Amino acid sequence: MNLRYLSDAHERWVRSWWIALQDKDSTSALRSPELTGLGRGDRARLRRAASIEELEIERAAQLLTFGLLGESWRSFNMQQWMATDAKPLLVVAGVLAAVKQDAHDGHSLVWHMGQSTVGGGTPPMSELRFRRLLKVRRLEEFFTAARRAVALANSARGGADVVILADDLVAWAFERHMREAERPAQTMSFRWAQDYYRPQKGKDVDLTVNSKIEEGERA
Repeated sequence: MNLRYLSDAHERWVRSWWIALQDKDSTSALRSPELTGLGRGDRARLRRAASIEELEIERAAQLLTFGLLGESWRSFNMQQWMATDAKPLLVVAGVLAAVKQDAHDGHSLVWHMGQSTVGGGTPPMSELRFRRLLKVRRLEEFFTAARRAVALANSARGGADVVILADDLVAWAFERHMREAERPAQTMSFRWAQDYYRPQKGKDVDLTVNSKIEEGERA
């Protein structure tokens, strides 16, 4: 599992939090005692939240946020930024709550979205919709778009790896906060483009194609 920003402690907290939302009576060893009392009712309220503002008043979203902020990030710059703006973590809560199945496979959400259906056919997310997802710029719009992508993954019965998804969501927000010269060579959008196109082609993606997509987004 190749995480860019979340630490091992973050990974454990994200999975424990997601598990706690699935069943109030869960006795899973992965469930943290700090999350006692969370359950499907909290999950339903998070799913109904239509905006970041609505997520702010949800206990479950705040618990995820507190747990993530209480651990050190892999990036010191991320650590400093999160201390002043935790809204992306509310987005993580709102999007992860919509995931019906933790794929736990180390793949990104869009890797699943680029997979052709069983027996051959079109992928769960069309290329046009995928390109629109990459062009989103505002956090509120990204929240909505990411939840729609999760809904497609749920319909395809592939779910999503909740830890990889959480890492990608904070990467999206953090990398847009950074100055262009400071961004990593392989941004989240670049990696998502690789993941989306690779399963369709059955081989490593041509990096020049993805570079053109990335450049087009910034234009």
